Amino acid sequence: MIYARVDVTQMPRYFKPWSQGLATLRKHLSRVSDETNFTKAQRQSLARQMRQLGLATDQPDTMVLIGRGIPLLAVFDPSTLRLAAILAPS
Repeated sequence: MIYARVDVTQMPRYFKPWSQGLATLRKHLSRVSDETNFTKAQRQSLARQMRQLGLATDQPDTMVLIGRGIPLLAVFDPSTLRLAAILAPS
C-alpha cells in the first residue's frame, strides 16, 4: 500500500481567517526569556534585538518557528497580534 504525505497547504479547507485564530495564538505565545529552543546566550541576543526594534521583552509576545534551518523567533505586537518581526539568534 502506498501512503501519500498530506500537505495541509494543499488543503484549503484547513485555512481560516487570521482573526478567527487570534485567541488560540495568544495562548501559545511566551516571553523570549521562557523560550526553551534557544540557549541562554541566544535568548539574550534575541531580547537585545527586540529592544533595539522597540519591542517588549517582558510579556508573552513570541513564538518559535522551527523548520529545516535554524529556529527563528516570531515576535507579535501584543495588542493587535500582528507579526512585528522574525529574528534569528546570533
